[in-house]
Amino acid sequence: MRRVLFFLLILLVFFGCKPKNPNDYYIDGSVAIDSLEGKWVYLVPSFNEIDVVLDSCVIEKNKFKMNGNVGFNSYLALLIVTDSNKIPLTPLIGANIVVEPGTVNVSFNANREPTIGGSPQNDLLQRCDDAISNFNSHCNALVSSNMPYEEKYREWQEARKERNDILLSVIEGHINSEKMQALFLEYYTFFNKEELERIERRMNENTRSNARMQMALNTKNVAVGEKYIDFILPSYTNGKDSLASYVGKNDYTLVDFWASWCAPCIRELNSIMPIYRNAKESHFEIVGVSLDSDCKKWKSSIVENNFDFKHLNEKDSWASPIVSVYSISYLPNSVLIDREGYIVSRNPHLNELKILIQQQ
Repeated sequence: MRRVLFFLLILLVFFGCKPKNPNDYYIDGSVAIDSLEGKWVYLVPSFNEIDVVLDSCVIEKNKFKMNGNVGFNSYLALLIVTDSNKIPLTPLIGANIVVEPGTVNVSFNANREPTIGGSPQNDLLQRCDDAISNFNSHCNALVSSNMPYEEKYREWQEARKERNDILLSVIEGHINSEKMQALFLEYYTFFNKEELERIERRMNENTRSNARMQMALNTKNVAVGEKYIDFILPSYTNGKDSLASYVGKNDYTLVDFWASWCAPCIRELNSIMPIYRNAKESHFEIVGVSLDSDCKKWKSSIVENNFDFKHLNEKDSWASPIVSVYSISYLPNSVLIDREGYIVSRNPHLNELKILIQQQ
């Protein structure tokens, strides 16, 4: 009997102390949101491949866990929480993570904001997320501040530089890894020409020759701080107008690339409309550049949504040379230009517009 017990003890020690596979990932997650109890958590490649499931689990007692093999290389993926396990998946909250060997800690606070860490590249990713979150919080505080416009503008510029410095310190040192390339492609419109050139100098030949990286680097000529490039397109009134016919007549001109079939574009434009309608005369103009190939749908959408700003249409859609010149790789996409014709911001969020247009 003692020999049997001894043998069982040996088996327990052997299997219980078996080392983890060095190429396995372990996702250890928590949520501080009781309403997400029983919801499904999915690991997917990206928002563009949201129905390609790499791993999944259910939230139990505000916790969730995943475990699998990384394969040949670690990779950037999207972790989402959804209402059900049915395709198509509809995300409630989400976070980008690097799936790499070791343990990745993911937590969502009561405001649905993620914190990621525990493995080397996820710690870098969290530094970037923190930089962007801090910048957005600073902008939010500036919107509600009573300080003079000049001070607000200076603080906004300083906060933007601080954000970019952190992003640069992370991205340029690791730009030849696939994970940092994906991060760069998400944030490249934040950078000015000098910052983009700094990142390009750190690229090896394989990275630089990648078509998507080339598209992002082409932004140098229309990056923050550069002069806008003019173009001529058909207008809503069936004539033709140039961008130059609008820039310079207002303190700021927002060139918004959108389409009638793009639901996020419609939502974003509707959120900007109160700023537009409350702006002082000669202070703010929007020039919508539609990528609709169907002009009837384009014009119908303008009427249905009461978009009473200036409109141009590029019926060649994604094949347009304008899309290439301005490095437009997704919609919605926007370029903010000042009275002198310099690009002030690419894809400014709502609070940035409120700071610059002096709306509160």
